[in-house]
Amino acid sequence: MEEGENRMKVNNHVLAIIQVFETFIDIDTDVLLQEIKKSDEKMNNDINHSFFEDYKCPNTPLLNELKNRIKDKTQEIMGVNLEYAQSWIHKTSPKASTGLHNHRGNFCSFVYYPNFIERQGGLRFIIFWNGKIIERIITPEKKMLLIFPSEVFHYTGQNDTKEERISISGNFDMQQKEQKKE
Repeated sequence: MEEGENRMKVNNHVLAIIQVFETFIDIDTDVLLQEIKKSDEKMNNDINHSFFEDYKCPNTPLLNELKNRIKDKTQEIMGVNLEYAQSWIHKTSPKASTGLHNHRGNFCSFVYYPNFIERQGGLRFIIFWNGKIIERIITPEKKMLLIFPSEVFHYTGQNDTKEERISISGNFDMQQKEQKKE
């Protein structure tokens, strides 16, 4: 290509693309919720810690199947091999919400809603761009899986029902390639 031709070519330099992927995983949510209710071990007992409202995932058959299906679906969407960094059960009491935060340091994050009742509070994503705050609200649905970049700030709206809002969340890192033995 001649030097003049190269200058006539249009180049595209992508500065930012932030995508939230939405899909569904069909699983027996009644049984799953029964398994989740067995989880009463908090991730952190410090009321000032962001994991205070989160619980460890019990080692149950259906929850393990769901976690495998979430990993498979996320790898398919993201196009890379992943490994769990952590996962947890998030329980939001009536009139409560989750504060603004991100999961910086991980590759991507997810949230799965085994059930959702209208007015339990949507998932709100916040982007700070060019001096403006851009907010995108996604209203969850039963069996919905959302996958998003870990560094994106997000929070939930207030749970305006009398029922606890339950979701399963987690983070993935890119799988490290195995080192060759010499």
